[in-house]
Amino acid sequence: MHAQRDAGAEPAGVSALLVGDVVARTAVTHLVAAARERGCRTAAGTQMYDVVQRLTLDFLLSRNDSRDIT
Repeated sequence: MHAQRDAGAEPAGVSALLVGDVVARTAVTHLVAAARERGCRTAAGTQMYDVVQRLTLDFLLSRNDSRDIT
């Protein structure tokens, strides 16, 4: 027998999930918004772009601190 769960119930540990969406056209996509509503950590496309942009600039300018992506 399989245990049933409510259709709206979230699985255990959902807050430990990281949901990322690489779409940088809008600040918050529907996917990211839904994940945030459910308590997941998120990374939006604009956030990812900002980090990649900084890392690329650091690399091109030969900065040594480019490995720190926080």
